[in-house]
Amino acid sequence: MASNIIKLVGVLLIPKTIKQLVSIFKNVVKGKGMNVKKWYMWYTTCSKCAKKYGKKYVVIIGKVE
Repeated sequence: MASNIIKLVGVLLIPKTIKQLVSIFKNVVKGKGMNVKKWYMWYTTCSKCAKKYGKKYVVIIGKVE
């Protein structure tokens, strides 16, 4: 049985641009005394589905140290 446990902590952010989202994410991480070492970002839907739902949502996960 694996003994490695990874803790994921989430924050819901609703900015108007990706640039704002990255800035907020950096500030949240910095406020916890850490730095982002690696970024992972993706859209939650394809372009066709985004048109149907009216928005393109982005997920950001960062490796922090």
